[in-house]
Amino acid sequence: MLIDALRREKHSYLEDPNWAYGISRVLLGGVFIFQGALKFLYLTSFTASLASIGFPIPLVCAVVVMAVEFFCGLAVLLGVFTRLAATLLALDMLVLLFFIQLPNGYGLSHIGISFSVLAFALALSLVFTGPGKWSVHSLLRR
Repeated sequence: MLIDALRREKHSYLEDPNWAYGISRVLLGGVFIFQGALKFLYLTSFTASLASIGFPIPLVCAVVVMAVEFFCGLAVLLGVFTRLAATLLALDMLVLLFFIQLPNGYGLSHIGISFSVLAFALALSLVFTGPGKWSVHSLLRR
């Protein structure tokens, strides 16, 4: 009933793509902020896991991944430098998928693979669409 009423309006909220941009940004940014914060809290464990699978300079890689996930997640959430931040997050997911998950036996039915592919697709969609009008970027342009 509420949806029907909204659809009858001249400017339907359901047809405004900025809802999708905003929701996508908040969800993707929130997940990556959380993941980056976890890597910060458990930096020693994360570094050890990278070393165990043969990543070169594991501490540097761990700090870079942690910073990209946290700060790019924050940028995406706020809608500032969205395209750049989403590009870095998409690359982060490709590295995770092709250098960690697939070579270490994660099958296509593994939940980690599903997350990586979904996060990559969502980040890539933000690269193409940008932040939308409900963002810091939009406020600064006024």
